[in-house]
Amino acid sequence: MASQKSIPPNRPPREIVYKNLKRQILSGEVPLGSRLIESSLADKLKASRTIIREAIKQLELEGLVRVIPYKGTEMTRLSLEDIKEIYAIQAALEGMAASLATQRINDEEIKELRHIQKRLRAAIQEDSEVWQRLNVSFHQFFWKRAGTGACRA
Repeated sequence: MASQKSIPPNRPPREIVYKNLKRQILSGEVPLGSRLIESSLADKLKASRTIIREAIKQLELEGLVRVIPYKGTEMTRLSLEDIKEIYAIQAALEGMAASLATQRINDEEIKELRHIQKRLRAAIQEDSEVWQRLNVSFHQFFWKRAGTGACRA
């Protein structure tokens, strides 16, 4: 598992650990079905086991992990139907965010978007990790400019 990225120091430790674990889960760094071991996470993330447990509880409420009594915590396994549903919802929300963003962006932001697209096209042939980061930037471009606090969250 990757180490913690720099997060502003004024954030509560539980939030830092939670966001770090969630990022790792959503990015695929933690494979589906794998076990999350509190003591290992505490060592890697330099946090107490109590903070790890609190973050895991929040991830469980979101359906990203499953806590199995006397066994531990594992990544939730998604069915093909779950994945189809997630992508359908994501596509609808991102379409709405893009529509809202296009009403608010200026010429400079359009240049920025074209630059991201150009870099995406180049990276698709060369480096999947760079492509993934740029793809996230591309989607975040619209979310950040959609104009609602809910979209920026």
